[in-house]
Amino acid sequence: MTGLFDYLDAPDPLEAAFREFDAANPRVWRLFCDVVRDVQGAGYTHYSADAVVHIIRWETTVKTKSADGFKINDHHVTFYARRWLDEHPGSEFFRLRARSRWASTPPQISPPRVVRSGSEQG
Repeated sequence: MTGLFDYLDAPDPLEAAFREFDAANPRVWRLFCDVVRDVQGAGYTHYSADAVVHIIRWETTVKTKSADGFKINDHHVTFYARRWLDEHPGSEFFRLRARSRWASTPPQISPPRVVRSGSEQG
């Protein structure tokens, strides 16, 4: 049975999925950094991480026809932006929203078990 507060120690499923995807697709990170560098080179001081991922999608699926056909989940965008900012301290290139602990679907929590006593049991 899952306790009421057990989810606090559970890993974030979106972050776990991102880490798995990122480890299996290191070229996405290289492409992300390349696009950011190009955008900065064009004079932008702020940009959208979502737009960066859309550029990667365009380059790998439409323009160059990616042979392996990888797909980048929209939920991964925030983690790429946060990773980029972590590796570039002091940068404000991406503006991030606060992320709740369970931005997607919270874990299923069992309701408390009600124990009835005496003649109320039934």
